[in-house]
Amino acid sequence: MTSNPTPYRWRDGLILAVAMSLGFLILSLTRRFGDMGSQAMRHKVLDSMLAGPLWNTALARNVALFIAALVVCHIALGVICWFLAALSDKAWP
Repeated sequence: MTSNPTPYRWRDGLILAVAMSLGFLILSLTRRFGDMGSQAMRHKVLDSMLAGPLWNTALARNVALFIAALVVCHIALGVICWFLAALSDKAWP
């Protein structure tokens, strides 16, 4: 008696793909945050810009929008990779 394999559902692996893409984002940001304290990242302009409060400025808004766009791009990349994997699974079972 052989059992039938479970049928393929359209959402199989989607959460894993998005989680892996966000994990890659976190891994790459960890490297950037580690480099921020080094001497290679020290510049007079950057130090003077960050000397005052950052909140309620145009820079803070732009940084927040950049972070949001970066998260959306990584989620979209995860969904695209999942979609390509689902298509290849259907093409080559």
